[in-house]
Amino acid sequence: MSNGVRHLVGAVIGLIAGAVVMALLIWGLEEVADVMRTFRPGYAGYALLVVAALLIGVLVGWRWLSPLAGLLAALPLLAAGLLWLVQIGTGLIRNRFLPDFLTGYGSSTAGMSGLYLILAVVLIVPAAFPDRWRSAKKPITQGYGQPGGYPRPPQPYQQQHPQQPYHQPEGPPYLRQSP
Repeated sequence: MSNGVRHLVGAVIGLIAGAVVMALLIWGLEEVADVMRTFRPGYAGYALLVVAALLIGVLVGWRWLSPLAGLLAALPLLAAGLLWLVQIGTGLIRNRFLPDFLTGYGSSTAGMSGLYLILAVVLIVPAAFPDRWRSAKKPITQGYGQPGGYPRPPQPYQQQHPQQPYHQPEGPPYLRQSP
């Protein structure tokens, strides 16, 4: 696959994944908070957070995927984190500076704790490495000893000049003459 196609696919995946990660974080944190408030058993919120973490892991670590995916997925997280930072820093909490979807309990937990900014940085950092922008190298599929293939397996030790086997003279040792 060419680099252009890889970056195009990465851009589409990044735009979709950014919204999905943000929705999973908000929904998961609201579920966890509801479980803790009502003392009822429930693991749905934790499962949503794990799915969000797995999606972030795929965006960061998948070699085939363009780093453009991580950059574009970080945009909504970075925007929400900066909005919360500006709102807290300027005291605009009372003025309802944030959009409605960012004022729920899950979003306010992630915003005030800086989780949005941390995850945005996690998604942006891999794009700083130039090797990620190039396509992956094709694996070597040739056999042993061929040009560009794997090296030959080690051979057993062979002497340059093999010695003659030791010749033992005939007869008992007391009859042998010394040289």
